[in-house]
Amino acid sequence: MKSVVLSALVAVLPMIAAPAFAADEINVSNGISAGGAPLAAHGVDLVALVTEGNPVEGFATHSATYGGASYYFTSAENREAFEANPEAYLPQHSGFC
Repeated sequence: MKSVVLSALVAVLPMIAAPAFAADEINVSNGISAGGAPLAAHGVDLVALVTEGNPVEGFATHSATYGGASYYFTSAENREAFEANPEAYLPQHSGFC
């Protein structure tokens, strides 16, 4: 009987403890952005990064929130492009690469 209880405990314990060790889903900066969520991509305009190939720092005045993180953009047009299709601009591996 003791071995059955011990086996059950050993089998269940990792399922209970796993969420405590889960990593963030998105690589974000410390603190809260102007949008009220953690700042992702260190404030770099992801649309400009994809279209121009240069990392350009965005502005809090042109921010969008997606997936629990805020993203900054250099213009309203870039923000609108991101909002229309965020998956096209998000970094691979949630920014952990």
